[in-house]
Amino acid sequence: MSRQPLLEFNNVGLEYPFDGKMRRIIQEISLPIKPGEFVSFVGPSGCGKTSILRMISGLNPAPIGAIYYRGNKITKPLNNVGMAFQNPVMLPWRNTLNNVLLPLEIVQPYKGDFKQKNGSL
Repeated sequence: MSRQPLLEFNNVGLEYPFDGKMRRIIQEISLPIKPGEFVSFVGPSGCGKTSILRMISGLNPAPIGAIYYRGNKITKPLNNVGMAFQNPVMLPWRNTLNNVLLPLEIVQPYKGDFKQKNGSL
């Protein structure tokens, strides 16, 4: 197994405006996560768990410090990461099956293969 971290947090922090000033909700996290390791972020609502997931996925890159995936700094959304949000939204013009299959239609590397094999549902 590789000794290089799969995911690495390097002094990652996050601030939000609160009562007219910036409030630090995530204090400098430095954490290497090796392949095969299991890590959980737990805490009350509003402590930054979803914000950390958004930074890992690249939806909102880390504003303080950096997160690296396989040695590469995450600066944009990653093609191989999916995220299920807390409040899922079903697209009303699609039936349940088509809503579930949507990621296969729009995310690489599945996008091309899915359209070729299934056409339009």
